[in-house]
Amino acid sequence: MSTAVALGQMKAEAAVQPLLATLKDQSWDVRVSAARALGQMRAEAAVQPLLAALEDGDFRVRQSAADVLERFLGAAESTS
Repeated sequence: MSTAVALGQMKAEAAVQPLLATLKDQSWDVRVSAARALGQMRAEAAVQPLLAALEDGDFRVRQSAADVLERFLGAAESTS
């Protein structure tokens, strides 16, 4: 299990900023892990950076960001 995923599962608020920075890592798999971890945390601060990740150069990062944002939207709709 990656560190990013473990942080996401812990839902540690202190992990949000480092994970946001990791969305800009050079490695696509690190960026994917960060997006997934932020999705597990449901961190509102992640919405704008995840929207930006929809324009990432790697399709796997774009797909992960889209999946996370879709879950955010679904969660927001179920609470309204």
